[in-house]
Order: sequence, then C-alpha cells, then structure tokens
Amino acid sequence: MQGRPDSGFLQWRWKPDGCELPRFDPRTFFEFVGGKTMAFIGDSVARNHVESLLCLLSSVSSCDSFPAVNAEEMPLGIYKDSEDRSRTWYFPDSNFTLMVIWTRFLVLDEERLINGSATGVFDLHLDKMDKNWANKLPEIDYAILSDAHWFFRKNYLYENGKKIGCIFCGDPGIKILEIDSALQMVIKVVLNYINNCKRCRNILTVLRTFSPAHFANGAWDTGGSCNRTHPLGEKEIDLASLDWKIRNIQVEEIKSVRPVARRKNI
Repeated sequence: MQGRPDSGFLQWRWKPDGCELPRFDPRTFFEFVGGKTMAFIGDSVARNHVESLLCLLSSVSSCDSFPAVNAEEMPLGIYKDSEDRSRTWYFPDSNFTLMVIWTRFLVLDEERLINGSATGVFDLHLDKMDKNWANKLPEIDYAILSDAHWFFRKNYLYENGKKIGCIFCGDPGIKILEIDSALQMVIKVVLNYINNCKRCRNILTVLRTFSPAHFANGAWDTGGSCNRTHPLGEKEIDLASLDWKIRNIQVEEIKSVRPVARRKNI
C-alpha cells in the first residue's frame, strides 16, 4: 500500500469513453497472442506496465517478484540484463514471448561525464535509434512505447552529428527547445523508423500517452505523497498544462503516421 491510509483506489478501474471494457481474461489474452511476441519499450513506465500484465495473468494473490502465471501457463525467464532493466519471459504452452526493453529516450543517448562521473545530462541523436530495442524490432509483433519522463532535465539534441538545440540548458548561441517540442521531434522519428523497417513483421504499435505526476508537496524521491482519493475528473484537467500539451503531441504524431502504417499493413 506504500504508506497510504486508504484502500478505495483498489476498486478503481480504467474505463474508456463510449464503451464498457470487459474484465481482463487471461485465457482470452493467450488465445490472441499465441505464437506472438509483445514488447513494452521505454523507461520505468514500461516496466510498470509489464509488471501489471504479469500480475493480471497470475492466479496467485501476491504479484511480488513476477510470480507464476496461472497453474497451466508457467513463464520461463529466458533473459535478464546485468542491471535487471530489460527482461524476457516465454510462455511455452501458448508460445508467447513477453519483453520489457529499457530505453530512456527511444533514440540513441549518451550521458555526459565529468571526470568519469555521470552528470545526468544527455546528448540525444535524432537520426539514430537506441539499439536496445531497434535491434529486436524485427522479431516483435506488438510494440508498446513509453517516453517523455527523461526529457525533464538538461538534454542536447543532435541531427546528423550537428547540435540543433537543447532543453533546460541556457547556453548562449544554442536554440532553446520546450519539452513538448523536443519530445515531438523524437516521437516523429521513432514512429517513422518503425514504419520504414523493412525487416519487420506487421507490427501493432501502441504509443502510451504521458503519465502525469501524481505526487503532491514534492516529487517521488523528495518526500512527495500520493494523496488523491479519487480519479481526476474532466473538470479538473488543466488544458493549458504541460502534461496536456505532451499528451496532445503524442496523439497528433500517432495520427499522422497512421495512414502510412495502414498502407503498409503495420
């Protein structure tokens, strides 16, 4: 419960506009994904997604440490990187592969070092994808992308080796980019890369919209607390907020590539 005094949030469920979403059924899920590979690609949000899916597939009461998924469908952990950020599970009965692939920005990033120490400042190369996921793309049938949270820091953007701008840098002579503008540039090149992948299968690509901060009186790592007791209502949404701007550009970019993807049956 992470220190929360209430438990009402356990009864919440996601409901799309205009339709009823049936309760998740693991057996139906495996019927759809049998023989396929699904990858959650991104940062900790992608990790949270895959953990949630494993819990939904599980018949045991505890979801700690990625438990067995129902009595008949035991997942095999077939890959884990040295930092336990990227993992792969295989469900032999359904011939289904589930991945979580760690990437900060989706594009290639290089962290700047000072005297060998990490600075938390990154150089982003818009013409190069992060190989952690790009090399695996041809074997993926369902790609769920998460991005945005690592843009809230000083980052420099490059294209063809040339610096084209920065976020939160304030350096003289460098174009200052807003977070939403920089993110839009990245999303555009990533989605175009997927559309133009000649070795890829007919990938179903899902872009997860931005998950806004839900902590009050501080961030998650500075003493902030999650004190909401009900879901955010429509009238509580700030349409001028950065959160909403980021969501809108994500929706805009996925819509812009959809006609091309349909022509290519992606």
